[in-house]
This record gives sequence, C-alpha cells and structure tokens, in this order.
Amino acid sequence: MYEDGRLYCFYSDELDNGEGANHVGGYNQKLVYKYTTDLVSWSDKYDCTASEVPSDRPGMVALAKMGNGKWALAYEFYGFDGLEDTCPIAIKYADKLDAWDVAEEGRMIVNGSGELMGSGPAIAWTPNGGDCGTLFVTSVFSRGSNTGCDLYISFDYGETFISIDNPISVDRFETDAKCGYSAGFYVDEAGDLYYVNNPVVHQRLSKEKLSFAKIKIY
Repeated sequence: MYEDGRLYCFYSDELDNGEGANHVGGYNQKLVYKYTTDLVSWSDKYDCTASEVPSDRPGMVALAKMGNGKWALAYEFYGFDGLEDTCPIAIKYADKLDAWDVAEEGRMIVNGSGELMGSGPAIAWTPNGGDCGTLFVTSVFSRGSNTGCDLYISFDYGETFISIDNPISVDRFETDAKCGYSAGFYVDEAGDLYYVNNPVVHQRLSKEKLSFAKIKIY
C-alpha cells in the first residue's frame, strides 16, 4: 500500500514468539508492517495488531482505503471471542497507514442475521453504490452461505454489513479444503469490481482452477 511517499508492506509475523506453548513475553503471531521510500531499503518493523493474549493468532491481513479517508484492515483472528474453530474475520480502521491502535482487536464482521465469515479475507472499496460507496469483504467460508463464501458488503464505511451470494461459489466439503483460498479484488477507474477465486482444487493433480467475475455497482 502507498501513502505519503512510502510504500508499505503488511504481513503476519511469528518472529516475536516468546517462550513456551503460551508464548510468554511474546506473541504466537501478530500483524506488522515495514515501509520503504526508495524501493531499496526498508524501515524497522512496526506492530499493527497484537493481541493482549499472547497465544492468539491474528493473521492474513488485507487492506483497502475508503472514501472517507480511513484505511480498513481485515484479518482472520484465531482466538477472537473464543471462536478458535472458525478464525472469524475482524475489521479495524485507522486514519493513516502508520497510525494503528495496536491493542485494538477490531470487531467481527457479521451480516444482518448475525452470521460470520472466516479465514483468509480479501477486501476492496469502490465509490459506486451510494454516498459512502461500497465496501466488499470476502473470505474462505461464511456461515449460512449458499455459495460457500458469501460477499459481505457495507454501504456505511463498514459500520454494518449485509451478505449476498458469491458469483464464484465454492464447495469446500466435496472438493478440497483449500478451495476458496485465493480470493482477490481489483477496482477499476469506473468503480467496477473485478474478483478472482479458486473454486476447485485438484489435490491429486496439484492443479487449481481460477474463476473471474466482474461486478458492476450502480
């Protein structure tokens, strides 16, 4: 991500892992970033999200800048509210890429029915769709979904979300558990959304199938 002359790289980090199975004095995993101003050398490492419970695992970070100037950061949070089996997707916000509240855990993304999404998020914002534009988040799976991993969308800069059927459906139970892990978004100059995912993984053949969709928002 680029801002104010700096190119930022955000990633999951396990190097500060403390001692023992409970990671005393450190973290099982945390979200960090570095930046460069010359594309040659990189800054020191800075924390972005680190849980007060050292054994928690926030990871798989994804970012998008919204029309209100804020950055939206989505990540899976193994350990969030005791939902370790689902790796729910949490979201948090900051005014600048170097101004995160490290201790803030954000909140789970849920739809109007209280269903949540989990693992490996992708996120994008488009100015189309209303006064606040449209924020899109998807992940590897979502509860109560007819398509395996619904698209969660927000028309109020991430305050609330609804879910819609995914144009690229994934059947994680009849194919392979790695289906749906390669989601990505791109927003063009017209505000249209391009979306890619891998709905099928042929594990025996070591081959994946990628599918693409163009989503037009009015």
